[in-house]
Amino acid sequence: MKKYIIFPLALLLITLGSCTDELNNQVVFSFTAVGENTSINDDTLVVNKSVPVIFSFEGNAENITFYSGELGHEYDKRGLTQTPVSDIDSCYLSFTNKPQFGTIPGTLKVYLSTAYPGMNLANKKTDSLSVINENWINLSDSCNISATSNVMSLSKVSLKSYVNSKITLAFRYKTVDNTAIQPTWQIGNLKIVVRNKKGAITTMSANDLGFSALDLLATENSYSSAGGTGIWDLTNVAATSSVMKIVFSGAGQALNDDWLVSTPKIATSRIPDKGIAVKSIATTVTTYQYTFNTPGIYKVGFHAVNHNFKYSSETGQTQIIKVK
Repeated sequence: MKKYIIFPLALLLITLGSCTDELNNQVVFSFTAVGENTSINDDTLVVNKSVPVIFSFEGNAENITFYSGELGHEYDKRGLTQTPVSDIDSCYLSFTNKPQFGTIPGTLKVYLSTAYPGMNLANKKTDSLSVINENWINLSDSCNISATSNVMSLSKVSLKSYVNSKITLAFRYKTVDNTAIQPTWQIGNLKIVVRNKKGAITTMSANDLGFSALDLLATENSYSSAGGTGIWDLTNVAATSSVMKIVFSGAGQALNDDWLVSTPKIATSRIPDKGIAVKSIATTVTTYQYTFNTPGIYKVGFHAVNHNFKYSSETGQTQIIKVK
C-alpha cells in the first residue's frame, strides 16, 4: 500500500520562500576603522605608522576582500586591465642581445606593427605571406644591436607613441652568406615596461607576449620552437631571464630566414590590483587588522560579495586614511 506525505500549504510556502531568499541574498556591508591615537579630519582617518588599524564589519557579507590603497593594491584598480593613457609617464621595450660566431652585422632585425592581426598558427604558407607582406616599422637602428661576437648589448626603445594600439613585435634572423658560419643570436630578459605618473610599474615579459617561431625557408608545415641548428629555441622563454636563442649554422649549410612574432597586445595591459581575502562564506569574521608602515595617504577599500549559482550581489566601501 502506497503512503503519501502531505505537507501543509503554509509550510510549503515558507520552504519556497526560504529558498528564494537564499538565491537573492542582497549583500549589505559597512565598516568602521579605529586605532590607537587616531583622529578624524574632514572624513580622513589620521593614524600613526606602525600602529594597527582595526576595521569592524557590519552586515551580511559572505565574502570580503581588503585593498590597502598601496601600490598594486588599490580598490579602484581591482578590475583595471589597462593603464589609462593619461596616467602613463613612460612605456618602453627592453631586452639584451648577444651574437656569437660568423658574420654578425645585419643578421638580426627588430620590427613593430600596430596593425598585424597575428599568425593563425595553422597554415605556414598563409602565415609566411602575412609576415612578409606586413608593413613593419623597423626599430633596428634604435635597438643598440651588438655587432661584435660575445658582446652583449642592452636595447631600450620608447613605445610611448604606440600605447593606444595593439602592438606586435617581431625579430627577423636572416643570413645572406653561408660561406662562413651563420651566427648565433641570444635575446634575453625581454619586456615591455609601463611606468605611471605615480611611479607604479607594470611589465609584460616575452612569455606574456606569446612569441611564436616561423621558419620561412622550411618546406614542412611546422612551427617548431624547440631549437636546433638555425631554429629559434623558445624552451626557456618562461624562465626568469626569458631567453630566446637561435643556434649558428655551419659553413655551407642552408641560409636562414627565421622570424619570432609576438601575439598582438596592448602595451598598457596590466594585471588588476590584488586584494587580501579576509572572509569567505565558510568563515565568520567581524574585524580585520592592518598596519601601515609607510607615511602617506591611502584609499582603503573593502569589496563585499554574496553569490551562488543563480545570484550575485556585490558592494563596496572606501575610507581615506592618512598615515603620519
